[in-house]
Amino acid sequence: MGTVKLFENGKKSFEITSEGLAEFAKNIKQTMNHVSAGCLYRRGGIGYMSMYGIVTDLQIFSRVLSESDMEQITGCDQYMKGDIVDMEKTEWILVNVHNSSEKEMIDLKNEVCKEKGKSLHLIPHKLSFKPQGLEICSKLSGRLAVYSSKEEYEIIENYLSKENIQKSARCLKTSKNPLETFIISVWLGNNDDEIEGQFKDIYSGKPVVYTPWRVQRPYPDGTAYNCMETQVEYTKAVDRHGQIVLAEVMDDECKVGKCIVCELEAPTLKIKVRGLCSAAFYDKVYLYNIDFMETYYFSVNIIL
Repeated sequence: MGTVKLFENGKKSFEITSEGLAEFAKNIKQTMNHVSAGCLYRRGGIGYMSMYGIVTDLQIFSRVLSESDMEQITGCDQYMKGDIVDMEKTEWILVNVHNSSEKEMIDLKNEVCKEKGKSLHLIPHKLSFKPQGLEICSKLSGRLAVYSSKEEYEIIENYLSKENIQKSARCLKTSKNPLETFIISVWLGNNDDEIEGQFKDIYSGKPVVYTPWRVQRPYPDGTAYNCMETQVEYTKAVDRHGQIVLAEVMDDECKVGKCIVCELEAPTLKIKVRGLCSAAFYDKVYLYNIDFMETYYFSVNIIL
């Protein structure tokens, strides 16, 4: 007898036992020539049947996994690596007709399995902290990315080290050190407007507990330097994220132009912003698009 079981989100959703499965298994070769992630391999033509979607993980083991193993793996409670095929260590080759496949950039542990309560979005234009930064995040039904704890800061830090962020030329500069690292600076939603030197979340008033200050910052009695930015330096991404070399926070003048990161209360892939001007006889529609790979681009349509 042969058995097939399907587990989804930590629970078994399907199971079938059949003599036909055992007979089918007898006809399967004991050695593999190809491993296809998501597509069925076939002889002739391009060799692969098409599929839609994103593959985030593929592991092949030399043993039968227990139900407990499957519950924990699909429930994001453990991250086991296959001893026959390990997705992270395997060199995958993209084969398709219309060049429509792309190398996946989604991290199983930090992106697929993390709680989907919020999403971060880089605005690749240099804006002042206020009013520009605050206003554009508000127009996106969000707010400037904020943090208080080390764990919250590391979420922002990890986001800024993503491979696709390296395409945002307006926000990045390249260091002159031998590592040829990238440096990005963005505003955070924290300031010390109320009490000098005591930085808080501008929305909730929660104090910032974790402060990896740059040397000689914050400026003492620097009443003009009331807004907080973070600067993250990292190497060129090899797979999904660059390796973070240094991550610091600084105080700066709120009027200085920097890129911003907006935080939305839901996983959002496409945002449309309509800009109105009562003094003009035409309307401008600004589309801020974020596709599945989180590529950012603006377009402007003029409606007469």
